[in-house]
Amino acid sequence: MIVAEIDDVLRQALSRIAIDADTTGVADAIRARVAAGDTGTPASSSGFRVSFRSWLPFVGLLLIVAILGFGLGITGVFGHPAVVGSTAASTHSIAGGASTVTAQATPTPTVTPTAVTTVPPVSPPGPPKPAPSKPKDTTAPALTVGAPSADTIWGIGSSCVPTSTTIATTASDAGGVASTSAVSSFAGSVIAPSGPPTARVFTLSVNDPGTAPPVTVTITVTATDSSGNFATRAVSFALYPAGNCVF
Repeated sequence: MIVAEIDDVLRQALSRIAIDADTTGVADAIRARVAAGDTGTPASSSGFRVSFRSWLPFVGLLLIVAILGFGLGITGVFGHPAVVGSTAASTHSIAGGASTVTAQATPTPTVTPTAVTTVPPVSPPGPPKPAPSKPKDTTAPALTVGAPSADTIWGIGSSCVPTSTTIATTASDAGGVASTSAVSSFAGSVIAPSGPPTARVFTLSVNDPGTAPPVTVTITVTATDSSGNFATRAVSFALYPAGNCVF
């Protein structure tokens, strides 16, 4: 309850208990008595009787004031510092019994946009790529075939010499020489190879041809590398019958 409300309550209570009286001539009578030297008569001997009933309104008013004062003292309206309560939306102030409400606008929060980073999906790794294959070797081996050790021989079993001839070969290749072989154009030839493929030696002997004129025998040598490339060289010699030692 604020001070203005208390003032209204007291005013209304006093107006209810006030007794209207006729005040006509009261002032003149008081002035006349004072001028005559009358200083007044004590209330106890004045003959003015005051009844207890006439004091009841004043007693009731005092009780009301005491109750109001007690209530205001408990609530802390008087004798306490101003209390300020604040909320998020308004501020309430009570100072010296006066209540004021000050509204405060709640600021609108500012929303700061958040940058969104889009991460592209990661594709699973595919199968490993095969290692690049080496270019195919298309180079034939280098082959050298020497001349026969004897360009004229006689058939096997002849009393004439020589009855065999020897052919030496060399072969080389970056990928390696796989084999070196020799073939004869005469069906009765016997070829005996010796040594590695890179330095092979062929010994040839031929059965007696049984004919009077000599026969030309051609020996073809082939060297093959690991990729299947090959090189060939050919040499020839003369074969005579076993009984013809003179030519």
